[in-house]
Amino acid sequence: MFNIDASLVKGFHITERFTFALRMDSFNVLNGITWAVPDTNVYSSTFGSSTGILSLTQGRRTQLGLRVEF
Repeated sequence: MFNIDASLVKGFHITERFTFALRMDSFNVLNGITWAVPDTNVYSSTFGSSTGILSLTQGRRTQLGLRVEF
């Protein structure tokens, strides 16, 4: 399984005691697919082919966050 994740974070200082950080996290940046196991039924027309995505895997996901410190 090949996966690349990335984050961008920018911090802002408003006053000496008040700061906040804006962040964007992206998971599976290249939007790669992890294929399920191939069909092993020799009588099937899709024998030897992977026609589905592996369960519990997802495409690209992005989340935004804001952290406030005081």
